[in-house]
Amino acid sequence: ALGRDKTLGEGSRIGVTSYNQKVLLTGQAETEAAATSAAELVSRLPKVERVIDEVTIGPPISMTQISEDVYLTSRAKFALTEIKLPGFDPTRVKVVTENGVVYLMGLVSQDEADAAAEQVRYVPGVQRVVKLFEYRETQT
Repeated sequence: ALGRDKTLGEGSRIGVTSYNQKVLLTGQAETEAAATSAAELVSRLPKVERVIDEVTIGPPISMTQISEDVYLTSRAKFALTEIKLPGFDPTRVKVVTENGVVYLMGLVSQDEADAAAEQVRYVPGVQRVVKLFEYRETQT
């Protein structure tokens, strides 16, 4: 839907990631109006419960930065495999990286969320970690 929207402008680069009816928007928009338009368009889609708008205003990031973000995502996913909490499954955590900022999504316990954020925080190159988890009750 965003690719067909002419109000976003040629200089916008917006990524869309969804998890359990929550949609994360990342990237860059040419103008504030373009960013707002993207968020409004996505919020009107069926089954979208919430839009998390992390789009920044400015020119698109470089191909070098995009490559670094792909690498950081891989490193962050690997770091999650090092978590030794009982029952923790790293495949339940969705990892998205944009301009050095790592976003973590998924359905986890509070302890798992804290452990995931702490583990990813120490990956070289990560500027910041943003937790966007949904929380489930801890199994006893």
